[in-house]
Amino acid sequence: MQNRIREIRKAKGLTQHQLAFLFHEPLHPTVISRWERGVSSPSSENLFELARILEVKPDELFIETDSQS
Repeated sequence: MQNRIREIRKAKGLTQHQLAFLFHEPLHPTVISRWERGVSSPSSENLFELARILEVKPDELFIETDSQS
């Protein structure tokens, strides 16, 4: 999932900082970094909000690609 979050975020032209502040209750940018590095995973609530912000279906965040972004 971490590669997909980074891939979709970059495709949307967002920095980790910008993405963090789009959440209903803004997150610290290091939270996004931890998700993208696989150190932690979003909670169910954050997963659905992340999908909404990135304009994808939640299951699209789990689709692995060959992209090395």
